Amino acid sequence: MVQNGAEPKPLRRQFVKDFIVLQDKHTSLHDIVSSMGSVAVAYSGGTDSGFLLSVCLDFLGADNVLA
Repeated sequence: MVQNGAEPKPLRRQFVKDFIVLQDKHTSLHDIVSSMGSVAVAYSGGTDSGFLLSVCLDFLGADNVLA
């Protein structure tokens, strides 16, 4: 139960753990994509390819991404 607007501590700890895991995955994805220099993304219009396209554009710039 939440009292006085305070978040339960176990939930806060889990959020922090999940956030750290996502940061690590983002860093790994950045390293992988950046090492490629340029990419071609097969864009289907789905969530996965849309996310990958967005990440590649952010990390490499539009001149280095073909979709």
